Amino acid sequence: PYVGLSVLRARFDAWLADEVQKMLDETGMGTESFLATNVRVDDLVTNEAGKVTGIQAGEEVFEAGCVILAEGVNNLLTRKAGIEPAYVSSDYVAVGVKEVIQFPEQTLVDRFQLRGRSGLTNEFIGSATDGVEGGGFLYTNRDSLSVGLVLGMNALKASGKTPYDILNTFKAHPAVRDMIAGGEAVEYSAHVVSTGDARAIPSRLHGDGLLVVGEAAHLLLNAGKAIQGMDFAMRSGILAARTVIDAADKADFSQVQLQSYRKALDASYVMKDIKQFQGAVHLLHSEAMFSEIPNLICDVGRQFFTISNEPTPKTWKMVQNSIRAHSSYSRVLSLGLRGALSL
Repeated sequence: PYVGLSVLRARFDAWLADEVQKMLDETGMGTESFLATNVRVDDLVTNEAGKVTGIQAGEEVFEAGCVILAEGVNNLLTRKAGIEPAYVSSDYVAVGVKEVIQFPEQTLVDRFQLRGRSGLTNEFIGSATDGVEGGGFLYTNRDSLSVGLVLGMNALKASGKTPYDILNTFKAHPAVRDMIAGGEAVEYSAHVVSTGDARAIPSRLHGDGLLVVGEAAHLLLNAGKAIQGMDFAMRSGILAARTVIDAADKADFSQVQLQSYRKALDASYVMKDIKQFQGAVHLLHSEAMFSEIPNLICDVGRQFFTISNEPTPKTWKMVQNSIRAHSSYSRVLSLGLRGALSL
């Protein structure tokens, strides 16, 4: 009955790794194929022709017919391989900060009226980010809440504010503070993420003996209704694995052979959705979405639900008052049309 779910990555990743190892053991290849989650990859190994032939971890070299890079947005090896320029532009990345706040499970069930495995998720725009481009989120886990922000890198730098200061302001907001009251913060994390701008995706995601997947390739989408990153990473990983299997059958890991990965990716929902909803991505990161529009909507709501010893104006009059106070008719019509076309 569920169309979405939330997971804690520390638990989910460990569980998934165990499942992979079980499958490896069942195939009888558990000794020669294994997961090494505590080994840092320092460099790619290439031959004289420039083909990637493996990885270097410390003093050890591991040879491979093909290497799949899934190193996240801070993609040092992807840049070393020349897939992307020497740095990731701050125009296309944001800073995510999150706290996990623990509660007794029954407290969350009662507070958020949950039942069984159902949960609650909220997203916030406007004053949530203290004037910095971005948004906030709060969602329930089984015995904790995940509370945090995603802040535009450029806007954060220009503000002179720190992510944790903005997070503390967010947690003290009247719309949030009662939901997190009485909990114990057990985890704090920060992470650089892609904003979902297709201009950040490298034109080439493959090379001789090399494929790039997930956020290392900037495969992420935030079109307003959901932030899709994990599912894009998993789908691109599946497509890369199928490409490698096909290449292994042909004993050919050349760039020409591996370009079928990009073709499969372009034909998948991943790239189709990224391309189709770029208008929504750009609209969500415009200044109007974290100042002008939230202020206008909240002002209408405030007028609508206020009871006083004065005559109550009609709703259309309230809307007029709010538009005059925070925007203009032409601006609202323009943003409305832009939003409709984007979604």
